[in-house]
Amino acid sequence: MALMPPPDLRVIIGKAFDEAEPYEPDKPRGRGPGDEEFEIELAGYLKNDLGNAKRLIARFGRDLLYVAEVGWHVWVGTHWSLEDGGRRAKMLADDTAMAIFYEAEALRAAGPKGNESPEEFQARLEKHRKWGVTSGNGPKLAAMLAQAQPYVTQRMEELDAHPDLFNVRNGTLEVRMDVEGLIHFRPHDRDDLITRLADVSYDPDAVCPAWLQFIGDVQPSAAQREYLQRWHGYGLTGRTSLQKVAMYYGFGSNGKSTFLETIEKLMGNYALRLLFASLLQDDRRRGADATPDIANLPGRRLVVAAEPDTGATFSVGTIKILTERDTMQARHLNKGFFSFIPQHHLTLMFNEQPVIKATDDGTWRRIDLVPWRARYIEAREAATYPDLPIKDYELPARLLGELPGILNWLLDGLRLYLETGLEVPEDVVEATEKYRADSDPVGEFIRAALRATAVTSPPAFISGKELYIVYQRWCEESGMQPFSMTRFGKLVKTKLTSETKGTVRYLHIEVDPRWLKIWDRL
Repeated sequence: MALMPPPDLRVIIGKAFDEAEPYEPDKPRGRGPGDEEFEIELAGYLKNDLGNAKRLIARFGRDLLYVAEVGWHVWVGTHWSLEDGGRRAKMLADDTAMAIFYEAEALRAAGPKGNESPEEFQARLEKHRKWGVTSGNGPKLAAMLAQAQPYVTQRMEELDAHPDLFNVRNGTLEVRMDVEGLIHFRPHDRDDLITRLADVSYDPDAVCPAWLQFIGDVQPSAAQREYLQRWHGYGLTGRTSLQKVAMYYGFGSNGKSTFLETIEKLMGNYALRLLFASLLQDDRRRGADATPDIANLPGRRLVVAAEPDTGATFSVGTIKILTERDTMQARHLNKGFFSFIPQHHLTLMFNEQPVIKATDDGTWRRIDLVPWRARYIEAREAATYPDLPIKDYELPARLLGELPGILNWLLDGLRLYLETGLEVPEDVVEATEKYRADSDPVGEFIRAALRATAVTSPPAFISGKELYIVYQRWCEESGMQPFSMTRFGKLVKTKLTSETKGTVRYLHIEVDPRWLKIWDRL
């Protein structure tokens, strides 16, 4: 069962939810009866590109935002939209040009100025109408937007800058680290400068029985279920202190795709799915190359990559970059570099484990390998495997109907994380350690069968031939296929101090006492 907030908290949140006013978009100024004074004010603006930019800002400035690195954003009632920003900014410029005719009509209704003759009055009106026609031309519209940019510009790092805000369809959730650890709900606010929107509404009373049944089937271990709940609850925030990557591993029909795709759907455009190739070793990439995969990360909370090719090798540098909390740099194609503070959490999914060549603790402390061992079967296989669950092709659609309840499940996970941290279960620790050993069998051999000695003169040493024999025996007892002597020699030289005096020998090491019985048989 998902943990629920205490009753008094539920009353508080429910009351806020009930009292929240639905969003109604602002009406553009200067369109209805009674706005003649405003129209006359705008009619006094210069008849040039700057004047039109001022008109645009006067009418729609609250709903426009420009960021040099990525372009126009428009307020859509819930968030600042970049995806639709350029088109809608152009439409608002169109409306501004058309509204110049409202200005002319307001001037006509106001009548001539002072001693202005009827001819002079008509000429002034006609000049204003002609400016309205001219302003609707493409170059003039582009110039209007260009001149407006400096007045509505925000810096890239000012967008999505609050890591404890999570934007949903009907409001914004805020994590406040006060004594109660409450999660507050409030209306959308332009000043939050949020560009992301989860594809879910917040309902504190929503439940998710199908989700709980599903997660219980695919992850029978309560500790592992709670780990997933904490990890993805933490992932609602933009906090990156963990510097972790969760790797979901298991052969097909085990529920991991359905689980992660449901979370992705809930996260809306907070989620980003990368091509797995972005994470793999590519010696051809240069530092000055465009990085559109990285450039799409600002404001994201969940980053997913799935199913690499067989035999793929991780780019360790990219993994470290994507799990850092320091300022990142990226650039879109044909644009300059920009900096941003990452807020994303990386979750990978694969059936076959990619190779990780790194052996350092700095890499492996970031990795949690989460096994998915369940298996769903087709209905025709039920007689053969009576204890296995049958694949339900309608389940994904039912889960999408429970997104508000799943959001509450994630919020419960966030509360658990804030109370006691991630709490990695033993099964995940063991799976990760095995992954590390499989990725670096020579390093695992050194850690298991050898130990360092004091630096002496002459030094303690083992000959290359003797070390290879110990390695072969270790592989035999560990159930592993040994490398050839040549391959082993190349790998072990990168890890141990060696010298060559006729033959290769490795210095300042000895066989661990646990393996002396092997050594004695040499």
